[in-house]
Amino acid sequence: MRTRTVLTRLTVLTVFLLVLAACGGGGQAGTSAPAAPAGGQAAAPASGQAAGSTASSNVDANGKFKTPQTIEVMATVRSSELAPPGADWIVAKAVKDQLNIDLKMTWVTQSNEYDRLLQTRAAANDLPDVFLASPTVVSNLAPQGLLADWTPYLKFMPTFVTEREVEKLKPIGTFDGKLLALVTKTPDPYKQSVMIRKDWLDKLGLQVPKTLDEYLAVMKAFTEKDPDGNGQKDTFGWSAAVDTATGRLLRFNPIFGAFGAEFDTNYPWRVDNNKLVYVPTSNERRDALQFIAQMNAAGVIDADWKAQKDEDFRNKWKAGKIGIWFEDWCAGFCSGNHDPFAKANPTGRTIDIDPPVGPGGKSAVSFWTRLNAARFGMSQKAAQAGKGEAIARFMEWLNGPGNTLTTFGEEGKMWKREGDKITVDQANDYRIVRALSAWSVKGSEEELRSRYDQTTSYPNGENIAVWDILQRAQKIAKVDTTDLAVLPPAPSAQAADITRLQAEGEFQFVTGQRPFSQWDAYVQSLKAAGVDAWQQAAEAKAKEAGLIK
Repeated sequence: MRTRTVLTRLTVLTVFLLVLAACGGGGQAGTSAPAAPAGGQAAAPASGQAAGSTASSNVDANGKFKTPQTIEVMATVRSSELAPPGADWIVAKAVKDQLNIDLKMTWVTQSNEYDRLLQTRAAANDLPDVFLASPTVVSNLAPQGLLADWTPYLKFMPTFVTEREVEKLKPIGTFDGKLLALVTKTPDPYKQSVMIRKDWLDKLGLQVPKTLDEYLAVMKAFTEKDPDGNGQKDTFGWSAAVDTATGRLLRFNPIFGAFGAEFDTNYPWRVDNNKLVYVPTSNERRDALQFIAQMNAAGVIDADWKAQKDEDFRNKWKAGKIGIWFEDWCAGFCSGNHDPFAKANPTGRTIDIDPPVGPGGKSAVSFWTRLNAARFGMSQKAAQAGKGEAIARFMEWLNGPGNTLTTFGEEGKMWKREGDKITVDQANDYRIVRALSAWSVKGSEEELRSRYDQTTSYPNGENIAVWDILQRAQKIAKVDTTDLAVLPPAPSAQAADITRLQAEGEFQFVTGQRPFSQWDAYVQSLKAAGVDAWQQAAEAKAKEAGLIK
């Protein structure tokens, strides 16, 4: 059972799984430094010697093991187009030189096979020493006694624990009082925003909309008043799509947010007046669906939205047919992504704006969680074999002395510093060196600037500074679902039915195929399909975690 500790709200900047992260590579002062690793980056003292850590008798003053250690690390390669690193992998050499740890790497070349292969090894009681695992895999392995408790080893990885907010996120990886999964903050920034055609606003003499009513008025103008000036009725105020796998509505998140009805599909709950509310069947969700139905009936949504995929949605706004849309801001503004729009719309200008404010004053562009998508696991066999300290010191090395090498590659050869950011050469050998970068990225400003600090000028005079957009996105109103990660997933036997019924129902309501007078019947069908049982289990966990009393 998980701990009762309540997760505190997390308020620092964040940042696309392969996006880059937190200041200060973890170097520590006051100890003698080991030899610089291959690759040219300055070596910091080994992580276990940082303030607050505890040295063991098998580690020298620099944090290097006196006797060789071997740990098996299981990971996916950075790109399925590339072979795994060979025996001369520079990262393994640096770990050996600085820590006296031999890395035995088990590479999975197809990421979609990773969970299956990991669970196959678990079934044979042959888990690798340390590995990444999805929340579902962790939940499956935890009751089997195959995972080690990380708690005794956190003292050997102090900067990792601090910079990745391990203490705050402990409840999510704790089972029966043991920290069986090392849960860390995401290294990615918040990536969603609302975008609007500023040139269309200017042409029609309109202001940036703020409320839902203002949004709807602008959508109608963009649909009916020929904002592109081609004399044809071929523009729309909004666009959306339908998830091909689940049938769920896509790209309406800011509308749901304006009613307090946005939720994380993994954790579809909110805590309201000491009650756990299942958001999909709430009155707020119904009200939001009614507004979307109003948008659909008014014809302001791209006419093809009910049958189009997400890639079709993106093609529409890039072609210049949509006036307002919800999108990943990098997909809209990073140079390679904005270029097709700029080419198709030579005079077009796009800006990011706040999500609409609803009738009750609520506003949220989408949901957000501080959690990474995966958790680090240590096998019980590794701990029993005395490998726990070596694993912990390796993790600390990834966060500190080895961070730039593992994240960016070799300094001077694969990256260089230009002012306050790192510029990376995107060659194939760079990707091979970075094969373990999913373990090392941590969300520092240095990492983030290496990817997002770009300003692009276009022939129409538009200058897009992506870093400014990133910073605004971190401050925008959003629904934080981090605390809810302690709650159980939908019952496996009923999960598919719940998803199907919800997706079908919402689609039918917003398209006018089903009247809202049938809302109560719809809610009852979801409850009968398994939501009632799920709610009971979720409420029990919420009480254990202190989310409700």
